[in-house]
Amino acid sequence: AIKDLDLMNDDILHAAQPVLTSLARNDVNTLVRSAAIDALAKLKIQGNMALYNAAIANPSYAIEGSALKAIGLLNPAEGMRLAKGLEKDSEAGLSAAIINLYIDNGSDAEWPYVYEHYNDLPIQTKAGLLTRYITLAGRINNPEYAQQGIKTVKDLAIQYKAQGIAPRLIQMLNEIKQQRLAKGDNASAQAVDQAIKEIGN
Repeated sequence: AIKDLDLMNDDILHAAQPVLTSLARNDVNTLVRSAAIDALAKLKIQGNMALYNAAIANPSYAIEGSALKAIGLLNPAEGMRLAKGLEKDSEAGLSAAIINLYIDNGSDAEWPYVYEHYNDLPIQTKAGLLTRYITLAGRINNPEYAQQGIKTVKDLAIQYKAQGIAPRLIQMLNEIKQQRLAKGDNASAQAVDQAIKEIGN
């Protein structure tokens, strides 16, 4: 029900906001609290930062992850700082939240975490992050890291080829190729060509 709320509707927003705030602070169900924080985060209200900072210490990975995403939306630098401290004990929703932050704000230093944990995400979460994952693979400086990203996309294209996803992923690979060529990274551009060949028609 929380996920279906239209918070762009002022009447719904005014009625729902105090309820969401209460749920985010107090509900005994961790997934309800997480969903309430996610909904509040979309509003980008600075006054909710104290709520998010309290939630980041919660033992629930889902609540921690939602709080981290919310903090990252309001203060990306603070979100990145917190994410570094949470890397070693991150699973499920928390890992996805860290990846989400790193994809948008990170560079070479954050790539190893993104690469290691991206493949462990559920396929729907992977798909939702893929376009931005590819942007990071094109943006980073280290050609070895870029080629890891290229391999991830190639493997997904092969794995889900029967579902008709390959043409779109080939297009994404060509976008990486252009980014790598702009950086003078011919080796990664060649890796894209090889990946496309392996994907086939």
